Amino acid sequence: MWFDAPLPKHKSRNANLYLQVIGIEYRLAPEHHFPTQLDEYSAVIDYFQDSANSESRGISADLVFGGGDSAGGNMTEAMCLRRRDNGQKPMAGQLLLYPESRLPFDTKAASENNSGYYLECNGIFSFADHYLPRSPEKAYPPSHRYVSPGMQPVEDLKDQPPAALFTCGFDPLRDVGVEYGHKSQEAGNAVSWHHYPDLTHGFLQMAPWSEEAMKATMDVAAELKSMAYGS
Repeated sequence: MWFDAPLPKHKSRNANLYLQVIGIEYRLAPEHHFPTQLDEYSAVIDYFQDSANSESRGISADLVFGGGDSAGGNMTEAMCLRRRDNGQKPMAGQLLLYPESRLPFDTKAASENNSGYYLECNGIFSFADHYLPRSPEKAYPPSHRYVSPGMQPVEDLKDQPPAALFTCGFDPLRDVGVEYGHKSQEAGNAVSWHHYPDLTHGFLQMAPWSEEAMKATMDVAAELKSMAYGS
């Protein structure tokens, strides 16, 4: 999922502002392996960072954000790293919702929340197995910087766009998201962090039936507005 924060020319920063959300149906594994998904993500960002394309849709080319939940959070972290490494224009910010920053091989959260909730560890490992190509000429280890941003040393995470990070107590990915947030902060990046001890992975989908999940979802919107418009 990609979030684009528009600022049409006919509006000022003090006017009633709005956001456009653009969801891209990128090709999925196992038919299409990494890095196909990142290539398509980057192409979308490039398109809207070109003012000739963005202005026709009422979007500011300088206010293009990336974001996603779970695997989408992983892809957003990876995309920020890859664009920096390639000397490309960074995104204006990133929304990371209970991100899969790396595989939770060794975390307390993975043991505590292994099964019985929205997401199970066996599913996480299965997803990763399908995501990574197997052919020798295109093999990528799970530790690759664009597969597991959370495994990278602090010094390799510098100069990232500001991030809004959301983690949950009942989530096997809780600790890898927390780990990534700490590392990113240590690297000197701006991270606005929200933790919901009583929520589980996937709270966005639960918002219509849960007052607490709805509040967390509104926090996501408030963070995007703050990053885009300063309030």
